[in-house]
Amino acid sequence: MTRHETLEQFAQRVAAAAPTPGGGAVAAVTGALAAALTAMAGRLTPAPEGQLPPNASHLVEAADHVSGRLLELAREDEEAYRVVLEARRSGDRVALARAWRGATRVPADVVRLCREIALLALRAAREGPPAAVGDAVMAALLAAAAAAGSHLNLGLNLAAAGRPEELLDLADQTAAMLRDTQRAVTEVRLIAEEQLRGGGERGS
Repeated sequence: MTRHETLEQFAQRVAAAAPTPGGGAVAAVTGALAAALTAMAGRLTPAPEGQLPPNASHLVEAADHVSGRLLELAREDEEAYRVVLEARRSGDRVALARAWRGATRVPADVVRLCREIALLALRAAREGPPAAVGDAVMAALLAAAAAAGSHLNLGLNLAAAGRPEELLDLADQTAAMLRDTQRAVTEVRLIAEEQLRGGGERGS
């Protein structure tokens, strides 16, 4: 997603008959929106005298940072795949394997940041206003979906690169991060379900 591109324009490019932007960029943008939702939930925390409590302020700052970084990763994913396409057209097998190795970094970073989003969303559900719990659940679910897809993309890219020994640990690390993300989603959903049983506000 380019710096000045609207969401509608990005969606049109995704739908076009071109290999980029693809699933990696879409996952990064999805994660960015999940982080933005988490930041919104934090900002809805009651603010005496117009000042957010420190915990909410730190949550908002972290979520805003993650959202911005994921939008950057969407652009980086497009560039990484452009390098893969150029290497494939060149017929240089060494360059192609190197390009695929380079293409593993973005999905790994997306998984890592989506884990952070899910944990922040869990905090928002626990500490934020009841009306924002639904938004926290949505943020966590979106983050988990983006993380799961990115973890799969990472595996595919590693396979295309010939499963280089120095990157195999990366797959194990992201698998652990994905499990953390999914556990956070389960906890956020439990908070929402408890709220529903108690007849509380559901959020937007």
